[in-house]
Amino acid sequence: MTNCIATTYELQVEQWQYKANVSCRILYKEGLGSCIGIAVGYGNKLFLCHFPNASYGGAIDDFFAELESNIPDTNRLFIRPVVTGGQLGRETTDMGQDRDYVLDKLISLGFGKPHLCWCGPKDFCQDLSLDTTVAEIKVTTYPKAGSTLTENAFSF
Repeated sequence: MTNCIATTYELQVEQWQYKANVSCRILYKEGLGSCIGIAVGYGNKLFLCHFPNASYGGAIDDFFAELESNIPDTNRLFIRPVVTGGQLGRETTDMGQDRDYVLDKLISLGFGKPHLCWCGPKDFCQDLSLDTTVAEIKVTTYPKAGSTLTENAFSF
């Protein structure tokens, strides 16, 4: 998925996928349940992944390699990746390991402190979107009951 250049208005990232170094207006992922999503905006380029079982490596490591090759180390400290994750369920131990793995990897690559947007115990899932027209990363959290909450997690 190296240097995927999109000319569309929006791009969707499905489970087990990532998009890296993408030029488009909006890049989004709907319905992050127990998976982890990572969003990075750098200039007019967007990077987004959606993975379960992140601590097992594999394709998520390809996403990290894309970040490393496309964003100079001197700029990474000023970028706060937005990291989201759905509700902790029966697989709490594995999901905790996944969260730790992702955070450790981002820090080892030299990025600034990640902005964490984990689902709470009364939340169901999240959406994650990056928009180059307003240079923002937004997280929308859907509770099991009640109103949704949209947070402007990071500006780039």
